[in-house]
Amino acid sequence: MTRTLRWRYYCDFCRKSGGSGGHIARHERGCTLNPNRVCGLHERMRERQPSMPELVNALEAHGEDWAAGMKDLRDLSENCPACILAAIRQSPKLQAIIASDEFDGVDFPTADFDFRKELASFWDSVRAGQARGDMADGYYGP
Repeated sequence: MTRTLRWRYYCDFCRKSGGSGGHIARHERGCTLNPNRVCGLHERMRERQPSMPELVNALEAHGEDWAAGMKDLRDLSENCPACILAAIRQSPKLQAIIASDEFDGVDFPTADFDFRKELASFWDSVRAGQARGDMADGYYGP
């Protein structure tokens, strides 16, 4: 019988784990719970990424008017699905709602946000821009 020990690596921000330190380090860089995250979508498009405090403040600026907060968040992030998801996950107000006992009765402010659909739409627009020649490169760079 052979017995071996294997290192396990964990993200410092979420519960993601894996057997490859490099993979988890790459994940941590863009983890949506990382307050200093680097947005891969903004980076690939060579656009300025708003800071996480700016994004979270945009979401929470209107108090209980979540629709206005989501509109401001979409405007500030240039409708980037990854930045929107990160701001939602890092919002203290939303985390308090989720942690509360009254979570079931709350009109959740992000009901109109579907990350998978918005990410697919984002890449569809990138591919359309590439086909028109608007963009020199896409996801994988030059």
